[in-house]
Amino acid sequence: MTGKLPSPRRPDSPPMPKRQPVSPSSTSSLPKRPVAPKATPISRQSSEKSDTPPPMSGARAEEASNYYKSVPQQELSKEEMWDRISKAKAQQETEEGVVLDSTEADYIRLEEEMKDHDLLHYRLGELAYPDEKMRRDYYAMCNLAMSLNKARWTMLEVHAQRGTKTTGAGMKVLFWKESINSIMEKKQMVKGQFMDSHPVLLPFASAVSHNPHMTKAFVRGFTDARLKVIQQPGNVKQLFDHFDKFYGYFFNSLLEVTHVKDESAEHIMLHIGRAIGLTNHCVMFWKKYAQIGFTMLPSDLCADHHVNLALLKNISLASRDPAVRYLLHEVMSIAKDEMLHAQKIAPHVSPKAWPIVMECMYPNYYLGFLQRREYNVSAMFADYNIENAGFVWYRLKKRWEWERTQSIEKLVDEAAPLPFIGTSFAHRGSSYKMSSTAKKSSAN
Repeated sequence: MTGKLPSPRRPDSPPMPKRQPVSPSSTSSLPKRPVAPKATPISRQSSEKSDTPPPMSGARAEEASNYYKSVPQQELSKEEMWDRISKAKAQQETEEGVVLDSTEADYIRLEEEMKDHDLLHYRLGELAYPDEKMRRDYYAMCNLAMSLNKARWTMLEVHAQRGTKTTGAGMKVLFWKESINSIMEKKQMVKGQFMDSHPVLLPFASAVSHNPHMTKAFVRGFTDARLKVIQQPGNVKQLFDHFDKFYGYFFNSLLEVTHVKDESAEHIMLHIGRAIGLTNHCVMFWKKYAQIGFTMLPSDLCADHHVNLALLKNISLASRDPAVRYLLHEVMSIAKDEMLHAQKIAPHVSPKAWPIVMECMYPNYYLGFLQRREYNVSAMFADYNIENAGFVWYRLKKRWEWERTQSIEKLVDEAAPLPFIGTSFAHRGSSYKMSSTAKKSSAN
């Protein structure tokens, strides 16, 4: 089939009307939405005219030009900028600081504190330093060291009870560090927080002002070391590094305060400080450390003698364990080696340093004391009161020997002769073999 299909719409029918959109009003009961009127387009020229500010009058234009002329346009050079910063910093320090001057009441309180808690250094200061200013500066340094030791033991006890995240003890340590650093840096004390009236910091600040030649690194070093918490040193070298700052830097500061400039004195006090640290912290106080979960005995020596921290915490068992006694003997052998090094340096030390060299009495006395008692640190309550009756008698004998001979060699020697007789029956000295650490160092 050919042709077109017939259209359904007839050609003679009228066109259908267009469909109107359904208004929402006819199908919904909701109100009508308002229709915004169409915005009239703004031409580009009119918008540019509106952006430009209206022209100013002659008076206003002249006033504006005069203002901008008066403003300085040149930039500051680096020298001028640093000059302004330094002046502002100096002005701030003078405004916030107080004068480093202690009153007589502060020094009386300091001497009472030394007499009650550190009788040894109080007597040494009376005998060795007739000059009042030097004696008080010596007392101020010793009292500062004693206060730092108390803060350290407090930090150890808090760590043992609450762990490492301790806010109160940490703030106390931070207070000591920042206070001492501000005194050493600015030579002034910051106002507030009881620093300007502190019974320990105020005499120390006066000592710093009396001795402007004090080395800042020494003071910072022994401050950080005495406030540092060590769970257990890894080896003897790490322990020596700690004691070199803990005692060595402190003794160097004492030499500076007492106006002793002697390299041999600094060298001998380094070895004496190591011997003191080994005797006191590693041996005499090992029970006190173990009670709070710490020890200063090096881990390499503990491993060699099959001793660990768990055994040391069991104090009743560790006190009778032969391995612990052998370990303490090994540590005291190292202290004996350090004292032998000190005896070799003693002939070159100036006699002016004798009050500080007298610190060697601690290791010298307990070398023989512990050896005779088979390293029982609780004998004669030595671990609770380190200045027992035997130590006081030994100290009197050494002081009599110094007054008679005036010899640093005799002072460093372990033997203590009887007064007016000149011979030593009870304390002729100890006999130790060379320690394994000394053998390794000599072999290398």
